[in-house]
Amino acid sequence: MNAAEQYRQIIQSKLNSIERVSQHASSLDERLDITNLLLLELIKSVNGLNVSPTVLATIQQTGGSVSGIPVTLENPPFVVARKLVVDTASTGKNFPKTVVPFDFGVVIVAIDTNVNTVYIGNSKAESEDTSQSFPLSPGKGIEYRVHDISQLWICSASAGDGVYWTVEQWEAPSG
Repeated sequence: MNAAEQYRQIIQSKLNSIERVSQHASSLDERLDITNLLLLELIKSVNGLNVSPTVLATIQQTGGSVSGIPVTLENPPFVVARKLVVDTASTGKNFPKTVVPFDFGVVIVAIDTNVNTVYIGNSKAESEDTSQSFPLSPGKGIEYRVHDISQLWICSASAGDGVYWTVEQWEAPSG
């Protein structure tokens, strides 16, 4: 699924939320307040911004509802989980091309049997430079919000060290 289709699904989901909320609000003022809030979140999504922490906190505190109305947050139906291993000591290795759905992240965890720390960078050169890359000790993890994980590289002083990574997907993974 391409980025445009992902945006269409997000927009449709938010429009459905606006319709559900508007149907259950008791007064015109309440409907307008809730609709304005949801429209602002829709605009933020279209512009590539995250939903505000205040709105997320409200949804979490109310058990998944706003003003008592259930809010459904859709998750992609598929998960990609892979292992990436450094072939040559101290030489960066690129993650494979994998698009990360809008407003999702890729989780990367260093294999707990690694001999050395694995470093993550935005380029081969960055991953090979410990002063410009992010260190992941064995068993430790991090999440990156990138459009495509091929933007990331790993490196380790030991061949055979590596990471596990996982990301949700809207379409069934290939291979």
